[in-house]
Amino acid sequence: MIEFGELMNEGEESSLTFGVIPENSLGVSSFSVSEGMPEIAINYVPDSFQNLKLTVHWETESGESGTNLNYVIDEDTVKIHHLYGTSDAFWAEESFTWIESGHNTMSSTTTNEDGRVVTGTLIFQDADSGTFELKFYEPENGQLVYQESGSGTFTIEEYSPAELPSTKGWMWFDHYPWVYSHVEGGWLYFLPSGSKLMVYSVKDEAWREMTE
Repeated sequence: MIEFGELMNEGEESSLTFGVIPENSLGVSSFSVSEGMPEIAINYVPDSFQNLKLTVHWETESGESGTNLNYVIDEDTVKIHHLYGTSDAFWAEESFTWIESGHNTMSSTTTNEDGRVVTGTLIFQDADSGTFELKFYEPENGQLVYQESGSGTFTIEEYSPAELPSTKGWMWFDHYPWVYSHVEGGWLYFLPSGSKLMVYSVKDEAWREMTE
C-alpha cells in the first residue's frame, strides 16, 4: 500500500488528510523534499598559471623570511623577483612545473640555473589566495640533497608586462658604471661578478643578472 496526502482548503481553514491506495493501482505518486541543499565543492585551482603573478610571503625553518613575486611566463617558465622590497632583491628566470594534486591543492617545482630545486604544495582557500609549504634541495655530487622546509601565504592575480624587467633599448654610458636606461626610465648600476654581469635597478630596488 502507498500512503498519500492531500491538502484540503475549507473556507479559511485548511486541513491535511491522508489515505492509502493499492500498490497496483494508478494514482498519486509520492516524493520527498530534504531540508537544505548539498554544498557544491568549488575547486579554485586555475586551469592555467600563464600570465598570473603569485606573491608569496615565506619563512623557512631556519628563521629566514621574505617576499617573492613569481611571474609565470608560460607553462614551464617563471620570472621571480626574489626578496622583493629589500636591498638584496634580484631577478631570476627559472623552470616551472605544476600539477593539480587534489581538491584545491597543487604541487609545484621550480629549478634555477644552478640546479637548486624548490618543491611546493599550494592550498587554495579561495580563487585569490591560500597557504603553502616548501622544501628546498641543493645539488651535491650529482644528487639533490634536502636542505630545509618553509611555509607561508600567497595571493594570485594577473600581471602587466610592464611589471617585468626591461633588457632592451638604448642606454647612456657616460657615467659608467652608472648607466641610464631609456626603456626602464631610470638608472642602472653595473657590477661584474665572476663570469656574470649584475645590474642594480634604482627603479625596482633590485639586483638582477644582465642577459642578452
